[in-house]
Amino acid sequence: MADDVLLLGMVGNFHPVAQKDQLTVCRALPRFFAHAPRARFVFVGARSESAPHLFDDCLRSCDETGISDRVHFLGKRSDIGDILHGLDLFVLSSLREGSPISVIEAMMMGVPTVLSDIAPLKEVSGDGEFAMLFRTGDADDLAAKLIQLADDQEARARLASSAKQLAASRFGIETHIANLLKLYNSLVR
Repeated sequence: MADDVLLLGMVGNFHPVAQKDQLTVCRALPRFFAHAPRARFVFVGARSESAPHLFDDCLRSCDETGISDRVHFLGKRSDIGDILHGLDLFVLSSLREGSPISVIEAMMMGVPTVLSDIAPLKEVSGDGEFAMLFRTGDADDLAAKLIQLADDQEARARLASSAKQLAASRFGIETHIANLLKLYNSLVR
């Protein structure tokens, strides 16, 4: 992609159990694209055999609003690190989360993140200090937050840098090993 293209993306399967909310993103994108005409969006994630409408509704929404040429559905991928590395903004619109691995990965790679304001995403983002939060299910609020970050490269850089530091300190391998050693030592005593 050209250097002046702003690439946004979301990683999450189109499965009912995961409770991702890709449709809210699709509904936010027309307003965002009107403001950022050189932007593109990629969805990474498998289409559910048991609930194909989750994927199909997103395709239909993009078709009906005339943005299909700017939204790409990449399907299931094994090169998530490469995809995250290419993003200018990571988005996770989710109704429920367990452990938001894709968010942690994006933060560790220094990709600024925009997240729905559910409790697990607030927790991993320091209550919004290290990511921009939008009201869950609110396409207008998501579009506004995306526009705000698209217009402010310095804010994106600050979010990326602070999130990377936070993720490394909380979720990095050194922290994980130190926590395991503490646990093992407490069990041995």
